Amino acid sequence: MTNNNTSRPLTISDIASAVNSVLRIVSTIIIYIFHCDAQYHIDSNNSLSYAFTFFLFISGYYSFFQNKSANEWIIKRLKRIYIPYWIVIIGAITTNLICQYKDIGVKELFFAIIGGNLFIEHKIYVIAWFITVIICLYICVYICKIIKNILLKTMICIVIILLLLKFDIPYNFFISFLLGYFIHALISQNGLEYKTIIKNSTCTNLFNFIFSPLFVIQNYSYEFFLIHGGVILFYTQVLKTGYPAAMYGGMISSFLGAVVLKAISRKIDLFFRKDVIDVRSSLKASS
Repeated sequence: MTNNNTSRPLTISDIASAVNSVLRIVSTIIIYIFHCDAQYHIDSNNSLSYAFTFFLFISGYYSFFQNKSANEWIIKRLKRIYIPYWIVIIGAITTNLICQYKDIGVKELFFAIIGGNLFIEHKIYVIAWFITVIICLYICVYICKIIKNILLKTMICIVIILLLLKFDIPYNFFISFLLGYFIHALISQNGLEYKTIIKNSTCTNLFNFIFSPLFVIQNYSYEFFLIHGGVILFYTQVLKTGYPAAMYGGMISSFLGAVVLKAISRKIDLFFRKDVIDVRSSLKASS
């Protein structure tokens, strides 16, 4: 956000990014604490619902798009979800095959691979139910973009939402996602996204100082979410540590694992992206 030691003015987009970064980090920590507390039979009240509500607000906010095709958007979103998810779920499946801690069959394996963990009783990786919710909501956004018939796309989205409700997904999850989406739409369509709201250089420098590290940390929140359950189980069930070690050691281990997972995911994404570019180049050359 700085250039040649000169701070540019802060826009509504900058403030929105800062707020969403804080919400994402806080939500990730709440989820970790809840799952760690559960292993030691500590009551964390209803905090988990708030964390997922915040996550879905953020997901809804960043689901609004204008300057790209629906196909481009959904492919980018699904790659972002599936590449790190498949790495983790393959690890979970392999661990289960070795340790036999859950009785799973072909159905469980199929739904686990496609990210449909919400729809099976014997989940290979329990926390992955949330992946199903996110994918379904992204599909709703995609359908709304590609289908012109209002009645048809409304009916399809209602069916998807009713399916999720059947599996006890709270109403406030959908409200939060829609709220995030429409807030971003309101800001963007009224030309407010890059409207300057703070010009004072002292304020912008302070903003950069506080939020620059948070912008980096929040980039690993999804990977952290994916692996934290396994890390907590490792500390509690394998190492059999006390609560402080599982809480603080596990949190640090989860973050380091998230950094590694993101690096591997990026390499896989770049590898396949390069292959696609090479194929396209070859087709152009031969035509």
